[in-house]
Amino acid sequence: MPEGITFEKCDVRDREGLSKLFQRNAPFDILVSAATGGDRAIGPFLDMDGYQVSFDKLWGYANVVRFGTEHMSADGTIVLVSGTPARRPKPGQVSLASVGGAIEVFARPWRPRLRRAG
Repeated sequence: MPEGITFEKCDVRDREGLSKLFQRNAPFDILVSAATGGDRAIGPFLDMDGYQVSFDKLWGYANVVRFGTEHMSADGTIVLVSGTPARRPKPGQVSLASVGGAIEVFARPWRPRLRRAG
């Protein structure tokens, strides 16, 4: 692994644990979140029981941005990975598409604010 790059696994839904992880590694220049954040419901929407649980991924991304931003370097970057179903869903991927789309929309309003803050 190249010098200066660190990979850590954590539960992005654990706000306290996530905050401690950021404190341990601060400051950092690039923060990439490709978190899964729990279970995903797959299959026909009308037969789906776990649709709501699929949104744990969104709450995880919100935690990454909320608690990671204060530990970024002045010219740092945050990258959130949403996935292909957000733009080109296949049958049975309604929860993946919904959550991925929500993540992409979530990034729009705070992105300009972070640019000005840095």
